[in-house]
Amino acid sequence: MCKCFKCEMLMTDEPIKVIDFKANSPFADDIYHFEYGFKCIYNGSESLAVEKLPEKGCRCTGGE
Repeated sequence: MCKCFKCEMLMTDEPIKVIDFKANSPFADDIYHFEYGFKCIYNGSESLAVEKLPEKGCRCTGGE
């Protein structure tokens, strides 16, 4: 169970970059848009789904 919604380290409505088309040339730009998601101030990770935030370490669950 994800405890992020009860954590003071959670930021909601954060603009998350979503890549729609990856450029196939190093000189071209990716095509992307932004969607609102979640960011953990503790580990710096961000995600569109709040359940995925603890995967990169969480002080509440003790994850590494």
